[in-house]
Amino acid sequence: MKVSISICEGDKVSVTVGQDIDKESKPVKIEGILKVKGDLLGYLNATNDKVGETCTVSIGNLDVVIANRGDSFITLNHFRRAGVDVKDYDVIVVKQGYLFDELSSISKMDILAMTPGATYQRIENINYKNIPRPIFPMDIE
Repeated sequence: MKVSISICEGDKVSVTVGQDIDKESKPVKIEGILKVKGDLLGYLNATNDKVGETCTVSIGNLDVVIANRGDSFITLNHFRRAGVDVKDYDVIVVKQGYLFDELSSISKMDILAMTPGATYQRIENINYKNIPRPIFPMDIE
């Protein structure tokens, strides 16, 4: 039997996000108000093709956009289709290695946070497994 739960914008919600892949990705519980439901666009196809769904949860003065699959927001259209107007915010945080051109062009400041995860930039700290050695630049004497 399939059960469908209908949650409406304005409802209180509690959701656990994260995939528990490793110590850097432990799930966290988010509780707040469902602000808006939207569409998730694909990573490089940011025009019209919906690949998933998003919801924005307001936690006090913080809004968190949650998607049902792991695709980056790399264009303004990603935010629009998710129901988010970037002009409504002083700070926007995206988890990716760098900003793509369209987001960088509207940003007053880009800050790269060196955090472990799928876009980790400190390659010397990655625990490589099952690769032929030596590997540049870690194994160069």
